[in-house]
Amino acid sequence: MDKTFKNGLSRRKLLKSIPLVMMSPMALALSGCSESAKPLQLGVQPWIGFEPFYIAKEQHLLPDTLKIVEFANQTKKTAAMMAGDLDAMALSLDEVFLFRAQGIALTVIAVLDVSAGADVVIAKRDKNGRSSMKPGVRLAYEPNSVGQLMLMMTLNKLGLQKDEVTLVPLAVGEPQQQAWLNNQIDAAITYEPYASKLLRMGCQVHLTSRDLPRYIYDVLAVRSELIVQSPAQVQQLTDTYYHALEHFVVYQDDSLYRIATRQKLSYAEAQKALQGIVIPGKQQNARLLKPHSEFEAALKAVNRLLFEEGILATPDTLKNIWSNQFL
Repeated sequence: MDKTFKNGLSRRKLLKSIPLVMMSPMALALSGCSESAKPLQLGVQPWIGFEPFYIAKEQHLLPDTLKIVEFANQTKKTAAMMAGDLDAMALSLDEVFLFRAQGIALTVIAVLDVSAGADVVIAKRDKNGRSSMKPGVRLAYEPNSVGQLMLMMTLNKLGLQKDEVTLVPLAVGEPQQQAWLNNQIDAAITYEPYASKLLRMGCQVHLTSRDLPRYIYDVLAVRSELIVQSPAQVQQLTDTYYHALEHFVVYQDDSLYRIATRQKLSYAEAQKALQGIVIPGKQQNARLLKPHSEFEAALKAVNRLLFEEGILATPDTLKNIWSNQFL
């Protein structure tokens, strides 16, 4: 039976969008002349949409031209990019704008996933069993990440102002979990796999990214200068991703068990997390990375929202913010 991702993206449809030639790591490495002996450094952190990169590493699918650097959370990954230690990142769309605003030119070369329920707002229940998401709530969120975008959209959705809630900046993962156990927060903006871990502590889902505008994209982005300086390495990066994505789809059950083991989830929790995102293949990326697409509309909307909220001092020009050169 054909297995289906969220929003009807089936194994069959996805495989049609990925080259059927199974390339070995050596073939990937030799598919273009390497402009640099130094491997391209790609930063990732735990997130269901980034799993193909972890699988590529585990299954020895990486060419010598690519090194995957794992981080515990977005905050640590951001620090590494700011320090100049990374060449590429798997990151959320709003983060691309924040880096560009700080002088780090990034270009999106692939859309990795679209959140359709995997990003969540989790809240305690009051004594009457109702959500604590109301004025006065102590709300944890991770600043300078998709948490910031979720925060803005959540407050708009609930009709709350920032001064009506107590904002608690905390990295997703262990810091939020400890704060929850210590009764320091009433609610948290988080994502899988950490959402499932918080749910085990007796809280409830208040809303998800499915209830909000479709602005939460995760993307693969590289330093813009690499597109000119090292195009073969960038091509090998995208080739490796689509190769790993094919493996992820063909061996989905095995992949889910690996995800569950690595992220300390049950198989059912890993499966639920996967159902909360849409994963576009190569053909879908070709439709997204073009003018007047759904993705371009989201780019413009997020750019405007970040500027209106004062997070960006000036709107991004959007120049060279995406490229379909490496599809």
